[in-house]
Amino acid sequence: MNPSIVFVAPYKRLGELFQEVCDEFGKHYPVIVGELEEGAHCVEVFREKGVDVIISRGGTAIAIRRLLPDIPVVEVPVSSIDLLKAINEAREETDRIILGGFRQFTYGLEELGDLFQFQLKILELEEPSPQQPEQVVSTLLEYRKQGYQMLVGDTTAVGLAEKHAFQTVLIRSGRKALVQAIREAEGVAEIRRRELETSRHLQVLTDYAQEGILFIEPDGRISHFNLKAEKILKVPAHRILGKNVFDLFPEMLSGETLRNGRRALEKHVTILGQSVSLNVIPVEVSKRISRFIVTFTPRLTLDRPKGKTGCEEHNGLTAEYSFEDIIGSCAVMQRVKSEAREYAEVDSPILLYGETGTGKEMFAQAIHNASPRRSRPFVAFNCAALPESLLESELFGYSEGAFTGAVPRGKAGLFELAQGGTIFLDEINEISPNTQVRLLRVLQEKKIRRVGDDKIISIDVRVICASNVDLQSLVEQKRFREDLFYRINVLNLSIPPLRQRVEDIPLLVEFFLKRYNMYFRKNVTGLSLEALQVLQGYVWPGNVRQLENILERLVIKSKDPVISASLTREILNGEPGFKSPSSHQVPSLSIPCGLDLESIERLIIEEMIQRSNGNKQWVADQLGIGRTTLWRKIKSTKSVSKRN
Repeated sequence: MNPSIVFVAPYKRLGELFQEVCDEFGKHYPVIVGELEEGAHCVEVFREKGVDVIISRGGTAIAIRRLLPDIPVVEVPVSSIDLLKAINEAREETDRIILGGFRQFTYGLEELGDLFQFQLKILELEEPSPQQPEQVVSTLLEYRKQGYQMLVGDTTAVGLAEKHAFQTVLIRSGRKALVQAIREAEGVAEIRRRELETSRHLQVLTDYAQEGILFIEPDGRISHFNLKAEKILKVPAHRILGKNVFDLFPEMLSGETLRNGRRALEKHVTILGQSVSLNVIPVEVSKRISRFIVTFTPRLTLDRPKGKTGCEEHNGLTAEYSFEDIIGSCAVMQRVKSEAREYAEVDSPILLYGETGTGKEMFAQAIHNASPRRSRPFVAFNCAALPESLLESELFGYSEGAFTGAVPRGKAGLFELAQGGTIFLDEINEISPNTQVRLLRVLQEKKIRRVGDDKIISIDVRVICASNVDLQSLVEQKRFREDLFYRINVLNLSIPPLRQRVEDIPLLVEFFLKRYNMYFRKNVTGLSLEALQVLQGYVWPGNVRQLENILERLVIKSKDPVISASLTREILNGEPGFKSPSSHQVPSLSIPCGLDLESIERLIIEEMIQRSNGNKQWVADQLGIGRTTLWRKIKSTKSVSKRN
């Protein structure tokens, strides 16, 4: 099959010469005569028919590349013979010659005059345009004052000179240059045909693959999106191709992965509401990353009735997050993440402390995914989700006939399901004394026994626990076993609340805006500076989870591209601890006369707890005391109330 090649001639005689060369070699390539943008626009007619390569010369070739960047352009070379012929023709009239053209032609020709003993000036044209800048014309007229009346150059330079009454000689490309250009164009066309054929084969292969497949260029642009990816994410390819991955799917690829070319295997994320397991593979060519290939499949979840175990369905048996997914660049977050990475390398139990919504489970998953156990199960369980009567059977399993309603043949507990991997026990402070004893024995002996069974099962499981209250204070109050506390508190990590890292709020806002823009098909570009200051001035008792909830509402309700401060205050109004400008100060507290100091303190604490909807951490922060101290004072006030 003959390649589709079009020749764009900047002047008529060159087009005629090209046609003669084609006739001589039995080739049939169409010819267009047109200079600069005129010639480039003419090619667009052939573009729809599938042009493989364009041949042109000088400024016209530059204009075509700029207008049609997806089509290869081969330039007709200006040979030394062609140049010398034009100069000799000009020297029959004068020894003062201007050599004009675009930089790729004039570069390096300054010494030509000394070599052939004539006076030479160079006129370098700007990027091709029908209207040359004033400084080019000014330079040309300055050369005239110095006695230069003759210009030798390409079509554009000659046309400009003739407008200002200069004598001109056009550098004409000869037959040899045209033959060379045709051969080069045919070679380029063949390579392009092979590349297109390979691309089509690749398209067919990826479209019938059982995985979603994306190609991401080094700048983050998505260049390929297969049929399976459309089906999994329920979004058509035309809405994805050419867009930036960080604008559409910020969860998919971290900036660190893109910058450092790091691969990510079996990373679990939620994209457009779909829970997927993905791999990110950098493709390296000549020690440089040429693109990233992302493959992903829908994730399977634990085969359990929803709402029965306290394990959130999206967690399944795998960890979704890595450290790259944890947003935070402030010093305190960098320190905590660094410490957590160190903990991931060892196998000791970890106790995570943090308020509700700070991301304790994200850290647990990230630690698992950075540990040697990353390829094994990750099982998350909320200890407050079940009553004591069901808690032990869920954690440790039960045998056949262990109790009325038991599943025939029994059931494995979560410790068995986590074999070889990690179990994450959230709200560990909620388990009863009896379950604490059982858990302590499991941690000490690394063995379990199902409820109603006498068979011992050895387990190899790393335990990560989390609490949103101070376990040390519970130990002091005899509400949590001291021996269990020291068993799970070998390593500990305190996740900072959002109010202690307000400098991370802009990063979190940007992330959530991208997520909910895509989810709700909105185009909210950001928050006003005042709106951002409102968010940063709030205490965030619900932490990052609360911030995400607020951002979701803001995206839904915003009618403008930039979220205003007034809308932000409207959404925050009524949230615990938020003071709108209209409220100014919190209403004063009425204290009866004659009360002693202890009674006044009790009234203040009770009132603040009520106003904060029970957020004791916020109350402690407002009073400038620690959470443990507040707990003691609350206990003391209760004791006083009982005595009274």
